[in-house]
Amino acid sequence: MDFAVIDTDLTCRLIKCKKAHLLRKLFGTVYMPTKVKEELLQVNYGAEWVQNLPGWVKEKNAKSIPPGLQRLLERGSIGPGEAQAISLAFELTKSGDARGLVLTDDKVARNFINAEPMKQWVFAPNSWSVICQAAERGLVNLEKERGDLELRCNPGRKQREKLDLFQGWLKELSQQQQSQSQNQSQNSSQSQSQGHSH
Repeated sequence: MDFAVIDTDLTCRLIKCKKAHLLRKLFGTVYMPTKVKEELLQVNYGAEWVQNLPGWVKEKNAKSIPPGLQRLLERGSIGPGEAQAISLAFELTKSGDARGLVLTDDKVARNFINAEPMKQWVFAPNSWSVICQAAERGLVNLEKERGDLELRCNPGRKQREKLDLFQGWLKELSQQQQSQSQNQSQNSSQSQSQGHSH
């Protein structure tokens, strides 16, 4: 992915989990609309993070909001932060040369993105998807940290079930890698021993 645009709810959750630093490691270029910044300032732990905003977060706004999204905003189905984040992502991918993410836990926002023609360039993972991606890359030890993460972020039943499956997959993958490593080590030892015998 070429960039990620952060939304208020997901950023709050990651700040609460003390995992906001993962955004840089996973996505590199991270944009934050001004509306998201304003909403974060209304939350204690969000305000502290914004006031000491990391240099890798770039404040950027969309030039306009698409009509369909504007209607959702006017009906109160979606918040200003989500609307700005989605609009910005669509604008940044309009040429088709870039692909990006809108990082949001808002179901209406994710449904809107998935229903749009632009969905081939814009994707919408939630906070637990971010955590799982980090775990896959070895940036989070899910086995050790899951209890604390759940306590801070309170995932729903379906999300817990997905985490169970993902954690099982990670464990299986780790076992396979260990087995392959052992086999390679044994093969290397055998090759060396055969070389000495000649």
